[in-house]
Amino acid sequence: MTVESDDLVLISRDLDSTSPWLDLLEEVAPVHVLRAAERTGRPVAEVVTRLRSFGFTLGGNLEVLDTVKLEPEDLQLASRDLDSSQPWLDSSRPVPLIHLLRAAEATGRDVADVATRLAAVGYRVDVDPDAILIDHLEPDDLTITSEDLDGSDPWLDPMKAVPTIRILRAAQRTRRSVHDIAARLTFLGYAVSLQGSGPSLDQVEPDDLLITSRDLDGSQPWLDLDEQVPLPHLLQAARRVRRPVHEVAARLETLGYTVDVDLSSIQVDSVKPNDLLLASTDLDGSRPWLDASQPVPLNHLLAAAQKIRKPIEDVSSRLRALGYSVPDVDSRLPRLRPGGV
Repeated sequence: MTVESDDLVLISRDLDSTSPWLDLLEEVAPVHVLRAAERTGRPVAEVVTRLRSFGFTLGGNLEVLDTVKLEPEDLQLASRDLDSSQPWLDSSRPVPLIHLLRAAEATGRDVADVATRLAAVGYRVDVDPDAILIDHLEPDDLTITSEDLDGSDPWLDPMKAVPTIRILRAAQRTRRSVHDIAARLTFLGYAVSLQGSGPSLDQVEPDDLLITSRDLDGSQPWLDLDEQVPLPHLLQAARRVRRPVHEVAARLETLGYTVDVDLSSIQVDSVKPNDLLLASTDLDGSRPWLDASQPVPLNHLLAAAQKIRKPIEDVSSRLRALGYSVPDVDSRLPRLRPGGV
């Protein structure tokens, strides 16, 4: 491959031939392609071909880019933070309605106009402007659609259903009813799925927020719905809310969490305070916890034995009682030979 004079321009994020560079693992946004074509004076088709020759994946609807010219507000509309700069909207996903509404409010344009323009510059807009039921943002909209309930990026993924516990947290944060939050999220283009007939705010158990928070304090950071709930968390949660661990596990499963722990094989009542210390990666009795799906590393056993000043066999026994897979220490550690050699 022959190096061309503007290659560095094409692959630099700011089109200035210097770092930061585009990431080969990320799709190149349509707005970058248009800016690159404008900066280098090359046709869009040439920019696309050249970027692909370097191994980049280009996102969005490239067919519409050949005839479009960037307008002054395009960069603002395509920027995730509406500040006309990177990071750009993720071209691998449809533009969420919440962004269309934010962009319309920021620019003073109609939502339909914003949607049409983003589609014109290569972004996927699945929302039918004529089917949008709202035309402005309410004060709580940014809060309930943000992952951390703080009104800022990252936003909820419109491709995933909003879990029940997330709706409960939003209701608590905004002091609105669960059904009100669910209805508003639906209007904002999200799929919601409440258990059964859907709990109202006065039916939400105070313990729900406690047992789903990583620090058991009813606030973020929260347990990840995509990860299994670790046994130490179950044990600590049960102690925190003074409920049987089986009840806590059942409630977490009801709220959408995965609890892949065979509690029947664990003598929960015999768990000692030191056991949680042994099960913590940093041997401090708090998260992160050892991965129950993996054997306990030998170095952890040695460090734990030294920490609590107990034989390594005792540490192994306690961790096995918690359901962890512990290697055969006798076969892993060297034995002293006669004479101490």
